[in-house]
Amino acid sequence: MNRLPKFATQRRRILWIPHTSWAQCRSQRPWFLINGLADRFEQHVLTWSARPTGTSRSYYLNPFNHLHALTTHSRKEPFGFVHTAGVPLPVLQTLSNGYPSDRVIAFAQFRFQHRIRALHRTWKFDAIVISASHHFTGYPPKLSGVPCLFDYVDTSPPEVEKFYITQADSITSVSQFLRDRVMTTYGRECLWIPNGLHLEKIRNGDRLKGRAKWGLDGKIVVSLIGLTCSNRLYFLESLSNLKSEFPNILFVAAGCGAIASAIESKARKLRVPTLMTGWLDHEDLPDLYAATDIGLYPGNDDSYFDGACPLKVLEYAGAGITTIVNQSAELRKLNFPNMIVCPATIDGFTSGIRNAIFRKPVQTPEIENFDWGILTKTFGDQLERVMSFAPRNVR
Repeated sequence: MNRLPKFATQRRRILWIPHTSWAQCRSQRPWFLINGLADRFEQHVLTWSARPTGTSRSYYLNPFNHLHALTTHSRKEPFGFVHTAGVPLPVLQTLSNGYPSDRVIAFAQFRFQHRIRALHRTWKFDAIVISASHHFTGYPPKLSGVPCLFDYVDTSPPEVEKFYITQADSITSVSQFLRDRVMTTYGRECLWIPNGLHLEKIRNGDRLKGRAKWGLDGKIVVSLIGLTCSNRLYFLESLSNLKSEFPNILFVAAGCGAIASAIESKARKLRVPTLMTGWLDHEDLPDLYAATDIGLYPGNDDSYFDGACPLKVLEYAGAGITTIVNQSAELRKLNFPNMIVCPATIDGFTSGIRNAIFRKPVQTPEIENFDWGILTKTFGDQLERVMSFAPRNVR
């Protein structure tokens, strides 16, 4: 185990436990919040090993990967510190039929809780920010005297949701849907802090540069930037329905991993003209948004997607791009004028995309309050409020 020197600091020490491993968090909510609060708090992120994006399940056949997952170490990063938890790779969870049981993750939870307590003995955290990582790590322990803020980012099964909400001293949610669920079901206060965007960067995207870079001239570009979508991939059949009517239509998918492979395979089978960009750095995205004619957010019409606040939908809105979305409760609450809400079906998205092609330029939503700078400050202020009710740890 690496031992990092302790530093005298006037800043509060925060332990963050995101909803997924830190390696998977880049360009996701925790990444934006933690980097945005780097000057305000001394931050520590707890992470764990995961199968790298783009690798097959054969990764689990290598015993050295399993041994490495059980090691613990720490490193310094520009925003603070990253500590590994030393929990096993989620093989049993992968083999489980549905959501893993407590028994399946018992060993992971034992190591996870032990590591958190050990880190607290060393660093004496002033607060802990947790999201539901239960299906990877088990539940975190309650640290005596350390206030806990639960950041509710994805709809969880009822028993998992209940644990996190009842353990938390304060609750924030990514969506109004989840906020209302917390308040109605548990009678708890919950502060809505949505996902956001770097508005100035998105608005400064260069359409001509993006079209030239990815060879999009003369195309009707329908994009899915960030591959969060229904695993039914029904939107590809919608595009297939439209290709004879609009022969210059081109589907652009930005992202990687198993879902990218599934999209590429089905698009090839349906002969949908498709460009797979692979992983793109966040700095490259504004030009791709600007080069897009129609954006997609093709989720399922279910409670999981009801509770989501998709980054891509906000970024399409900031770029003023007409976006076809499924009937998500949260998106209907947001009601951005650039969105066309459709059933999560082949026919629904076929009709939506066709209407968008003929639609006049849309009004850009008033989305200034969704800028990450504002949201990060709000999140930091809430952390300060949570800590104001607890005595400060002695350094």
